[in-house]
Amino acid sequence: MIIKKGQRKRIKCEICKNVKNATLIHAKKSFAKTWSNGIAGEVDTFVLHYRIGKHQHGTRSCKGSDKVQKREHDGLLNSEF
Repeated sequence: MIIKKGQRKRIKCEICKNVKNATLIHAKKSFAKTWSNGIAGEVDTFVLHYRIGKHQHGTRSCKGSDKVQKREHDGLLNSEF
């Protein structure tokens, strides 16, 4: 999967729990060490930062509007971001 800055995705707002459109503003790749049967290995991890646009929760503006929300993924590139 190709990750590009400015990519749009529908994610759940952490405050109001509604699914809204979000824009990818930052992606970071790192690795985590894993142990399996005494053998050390490395797994890529991805931290993606999204910004959800202004939206409402009921009759008021949601407090999660225009704030950065973070999603973490393990090394499965074909997993859904």
